[in-house]
Parts: sequence; structure tokens; C-alpha cells
Amino acid sequence: MNCSVLDIPQDESLPGLANLLDLDRFMLILRPHLEARGIKIVRGEISYIRYKPSTNCLAAYRLILAGAGSNSERETILYAKLFCEKDFKNAWLKSASSNWVKIDDFDPVMALPTESAMLYFYPNDCLIDGLKILAQPKKMQRILYANYHNYSSSEWRISDSKLKVTTVRYKPERRAVVRCDTKATRHDGGDKKKISIYCRFYGDERGRQAYDIQRALFEMLKGQRRVKVPMPIAYIPEKRLLIMEAVPGQPLEKLLAGSDQQAIERAAEALARLHEIRSLDLPVRDSQSAMSDLESTAEMIRAVAPESIDSVTSTLHKIKTGLLQVADASTTFVHGDFYYGQVLVHEEGAFIIDYDRSYLGDPLADLGNFCAHLRLLRLENRVADEIRSEEAFIGKYEAVSGRKANRDSLGLWTAVGLFQLSIGPFRRLESGWRKKTDRILQECQKALLK
Repeated sequence: MNCSVLDIPQDESLPGLANLLDLDRFMLILRPHLEARGIKIVRGEISYIRYKPSTNCLAAYRLILAGAGSNSERETILYAKLFCEKDFKNAWLKSASSNWVKIDDFDPVMALPTESAMLYFYPNDCLIDGLKILAQPKKMQRILYANYHNYSSSEWRISDSKLKVTTVRYKPERRAVVRCDTKATRHDGGDKKKISIYCRFYGDERGRQAYDIQRALFEMLKGQRRVKVPMPIAYIPEKRLLIMEAVPGQPLEKLLAGSDQQAIERAAEALARLHEIRSLDLPVRDSQSAMSDLESTAEMIRAVAPESIDSVTSTLHKIKTGLLQVADASTTFVHGDFYYGQVLVHEEGAFIIDYDRSYLGDPLADLGNFCAHLRLLRLENRVADEIRSEEAFIGKYEAVSGRKANRDSLGLWTAVGLFQLSIGPFRRLESGWRKKTDRILQECQKALLK
């Protein structure tokens, strides 16, 4: 991903913004520092952006590096945080007194004074301190012995030398999802088993609640075939780490490309079964909470794409007017971020994952968010007919739940989901992101008309 200078917002408080968000410029700045250590940049991409106008900007990069004169390539993840001048000096001083994991060939943290930016090389992170354990396989092994009771140290030896770590998703200073694969050998008999787990590292205490929710759901759904959740293994408070078992299944995202109606219906039935749960003690989110989130997104779009102000203001007004007319339902379990990426389809049903944002509220929020993501796939030409998929999903959900989804309310929640997605093209620095944002806002208007 790259972005021309014309597509980067002007921000007098962050004059280094263009150098941070233009991949070619960034690599030119970084290249001399790496070449001094015998490392060359083969290629790279910007994988994540979080921008707070006039305050700071954070961008994550995936770089493919090679030693000078070597054809052997390796991936390195890092993120840059750009500050206003005063905050940069404080961050620089703080970095000198912090404990960082050493990384082969280059410093774990690097300052770029000209850009008022700090670079943090993975797994070093200012807030997700638990990530550092990934550089210490022995410590990871000890955590598994202490918490993964299927493989106690008295019966098994978990290999630390064969531990393979794959970073699935990384949002610096917020959350990282990592898959760990290794092998276990039974002391008595020498039986061998593969171990596959997912580790979710957090920059705050959100993981504790996510673990409690997932553990409760796992127990409640033990006898279910149509809807399941991965088994949570443990939450490690001092690492802010949630560990869970990997589960079988095909990602729904891949099946959508082929318009697999059976897979869509299994996902719909799983969600309907999940919405039947009433006994969890969770925070309540009402329409006012949704409006607060929408305002934050609107502020971001206005800052980076001022030409869209009229469209943003008009669309936001219509959504808020609709939300004010919706009777809040606060007794139903809501996933909070339900879309195709949270579903693994198996032969009998589906696993639903990721409960970081779950709450009690209006279940149509989940349906609307799913429909919003389907429509975005169509706008991105990744599915041919999202209408058929949407109708199949809603129809199956209604059949299983035994209640009709109010189409006006569903259109409203679809618009809410689309509005929140409209900042995505900028965050990913997609080519022509301004036009893509406008198209998503237009799709919001269409959803509100239904």
C-alpha cells in the first residue's frame, strides 16, 4: 500500500506526517539506518494507521529485509509513532529508561528527530508489554505448562525449540493476535501431539472481560453443535494475555467468494443461537453509545477528507435521527463486531470468535454490521452478489430465531456499520481512498432508504 503526498492530510502540528505515511519516503529515511548494519529493504507495506489530528499518528509496517549480498529474506514488523514536538521529546526520554527486547542486527527502538517520530521494532510495544514474551520461548513454554492442563509438565514435554510464532493481526498499542504452533511429547510412551493455540495480547485490561465472556459461553454451549466458541485456556493478567485453543473450520470470508449459501446459513444459525443467551452479566450499550462512536468516526473523516464534510454531516444526521427512534433492547447478548471475519464454518455449524466488544443491546446491531461488511465486499468487487448472500443470511436467522427482523431497523444498523467502515480506506492507505470513502457513505444513504 502506498499513498501520494496529495492524499495525505495536512497537519501543521505534525509536519512529519507526509514522511510517515508515504511508504517510499519512509523507506528512504529508514534505509541508511539499516544499511549501516548490513541490512537492505527488499519491499514493504503499511499495514495499519491510527491518526489523531493535531496530536499523533501511528503507522505499522511489514518490511521484507535481507542481509547485504544475501538472497535470504525475512519479515520484520515495526511501528512508527509521530508526535507533536513537545510529546516527542518526552517519548524519546522515556524510551531510554524502558526495558526492550533485543533484536538481532538493529536496535529495538529508534528515534527520528527530524520527523518527531519513534520507531518500535516488534515485539517491542509501548503498551502491549506482554508481547515481549514471544522473544523468550522458554517463558512461553512455562506459561503453557502452568495453564494448559491438557499438557501438564508431569506428563508431557512441550517443545520450546520448535515453537513457531505467526502474527495474524497487529494493532500497535492496542491488540495483537498471534498463532503459536509447537509439539508435545508424552514422557511415558513417547506419543507426540501438535499444539496450536492463539494468543491475544492487549494494551489494556479488555482481555480479562473477553476471557470471562468466552469461558462462560464455552460452558453454556458445550452441548451445541450449531454454534461453538474456541476453548479459552487462560488469561495471564501480568501479560494481559488471553490464550485459547485453535479450532477447525473454513473462514467464512473465503467461502463468500463462491457464494456458498450453506456456509452463510450456518453462520446465521450460529448467530441466532448466540443471541438466545440471556444470563451473562455484561455492560449495556444503547443508541447513545452508538452515536458517540459515530461522532468519533465523523471527526476523523472531516479531518482527513474535508471535501466530504457535507456528505458526512448529512449522513450522520440521518443515522442519529433513526437511532433516536429505536427502542433500546438491553437484554440480548450482542457480539459487538460480528462479520464474516469472526466465523469459522465446520461440517455441523460454525465457530464464532473474538468477544472483545460484546455487550447487551439490540441484536440487529450484529445483523446490520454483517450486512455492512457484505456490501463493502461488493463495493470492493470481492463478491458478485451480496444481495443474495444478505437475504440468505437474514432468512436463515429469522427461521432459527422465530422472529422477523424489522427491515427499517436493520437498514439503520447496516448504515451504522457502513459509516464506521468508511474511514477504512484511509487507514489502509488504499489507492483512491477519498473516492472509496464517498462510495461507502453513498451506500449508507441507500441502506437508510430501505
